[in-house]
Amino acid sequence: GPGLDIRYAERADLEAILRCFDQLIGLGCRDFCLLFDDIPDVMHPGDRERWGSFASAHAGVANEVFRWVQARVPGGRFLFCPTPYCGRMASRQLGGPDYLSIVGRELDPRIDIFWTGPEIVSAEITVSHVQELARILRRKPLLWDNLHANDYDGHRFFCGPYSGRPTELRQEVAGILTNPNTEYPLNRVALETLGAYV
Repeated sequence: GPGLDIRYAERADLEAILRCFDQLIGLGCRDFCLLFDDIPDVMHPGDRERWGSFASAHAGVANEVFRWVQARVPGGRFLFCPTPYCGRMASRQLGGPDYLSIVGRELDPRIDIFWTGPEIVSAEITVSHVQELARILRRKPLLWDNLHANDYDGHRFFCGPYSGRPTELRQEVAGILTNPNTEYPLNRVALETLGAYV
């Protein structure tokens, strides 16, 4: 995630990202993520002049990195995390007005977009919520599910079953990833019930 200090209009910053990806390709990686989550949504004036919006800058950088990766690793999967990655963040216009619409329009359609649901940790995710998001993004979102996550609070853990997602949701997403408890043995119920769900 380069978003903490990137200057989107600077070629040197893009080349720094490409060097990181090149190292990963050298290690055998074939699928990649570019993450712009949990970053400040303040643009440098030069970036705003070049791109016009935070969303356009993110889509432009992601598209260029994606094309570069595809030329070296054809067919690899490429994932993108937007700055607003849940409904609450989007409703507060994190990343600027119409961030998700702009990303949906400008991001290469072969790039999957992460989403955590109505909240960062969503107790429920409905089919209608995901269908509305898919219209905005112009693609099915990739669910990055924080239901069992505890990386934000190491004194708690969540060992209940994977729940609050109707089985019909499976057809409405590009895939499901789980962000489990950081203590691996605590995830048995979470992972077994996610496996049963999918």
